Amino acid sequence: MNVTLLCKVVDNYGDIGFVYRLARALSSVRPEWHLSIVTDNLKSFSLLAPGLDESAPVQKYTWNRSVSLCPEWTFLQWNDDFDCPAFFKKSPSPLILECFQCGRPDWLEKILFADGKKSLKNEITRIIEIDYLTAEDYAEEFHKMPSATRSAFVKKSFFMPGFTEKTGGLVLDENWLEAVKCAKTKRKNQLENPPASKEKSECKILMFSYERDFSRVVKALARFKSEKMPNLKVYLAQGRGKDSFLTAWTQAKKPFELVELPFLSQLDWDSFLASCDFLFVRGEDSLSRAALSGLPFVWHAYPQDDEYQAVKVQALLDRMKAFYEPDFFDLLSSYWKAYNVHSGGGQDSEEGLFNLLDYYFSHKTDSSLGGGLGIQAFSDSIEKAGDLAKNLCGYIESLLC
Repeated sequence: MNVTLLCKVVDNYGDIGFVYRLARALSSVRPEWHLSIVTDNLKSFSLLAPGLDESAPVQKYTWNRSVSLCPEWTFLQWNDDFDCPAFFKKSPSPLILECFQCGRPDWLEKILFADGKKSLKNEITRIIEIDYLTAEDYAEEFHKMPSATRSAFVKKSFFMPGFTEKTGGLVLDENWLEAVKCAKTKRKNQLENPPASKEKSECKILMFSYERDFSRVVKALARFKSEKMPNLKVYLAQGRGKDSFLTAWTQAKKPFELVELPFLSQLDWDSFLASCDFLFVRGEDSLSRAALSGLPFVWHAYPQDDEYQAVKVQALLDRMKAFYEPDFFDLLSSYWKAYNVHSGGGQDSEEGLFNLLDYYFSHKTDSSLGGGLGIQAFSDSIEKAGDLAKNLCGYIESLLC
């Protein structure tokens, strides 16, 4: 079966990060399916998936060349009006995954609706809208809900990623699960076989955020290093927030060690994220990894008009609250909400982050990532909701029966 995934790059790499992860997971679950990925930004995609030719309108791609039977994908340029429609007409997809309300290329719109009956031999085309990840209640309400189209030969429905069993869940791909397993094994070995040197292993903090004023964050990290954690080291990811963090760190006279990460492939990014001790994350894909990691994290929601991101932040906190130890949750919740106010320079405080870090590192147990603070329990609850790729495959097959 031919399956087409549609992706427009709106927010840095979060959109394509999810689509790339989903495609790999679908190929693992259903290797007999042929996937075509239509995107408007092959340059960005090639950073996550090395080996892509960013100028080719249509190209074959094998995402894992170390596996002899790895399924081959086809990449198509969103704005190509000649080669792409010709390919699609020759190999039509009965199923189209429209990711993040991205719409459809003009050439595909014409095939589906203007002359769709002729091109697709009067067969039904199914469009599944895979929406943004949210913890809001509407994710459960909209999951698998049908949606009208202007053709009897095109049927559409919603499929909602989420944090509960009433949604599609999150992608539990093999690379991610292996990365978490390796990180946990390493922590266990360090606990059972501490280094002979009196020096502790470094405390790795990942910084991956949108643009903002980081001055208070830098001050809190500097104070925490000085008073509590001399081995603290911050790893700064590539992306939109990098320059503003560098500015704050430089203005504070570089009070802690900072490592600028190169742009990592998604496979390497998973391993690095899982190996950290505390996370600052943003975007679709990194939020999902942080939530599944068993690690403490601060989420920077995408800034929206009228501070609507506060609604999304509160919805996720509401999902987390039942699992977290109350005192730790109060510190985390308070800081998340302050960190996600974008007007007026933000409301986060040096004291708020310092207290959050101090509580976590004072109370966590080394034998498990989240200790008794409930972090791992929250991650476990998401895994119980199931793998989005497997859930999606089951839903697709029920539609095509």
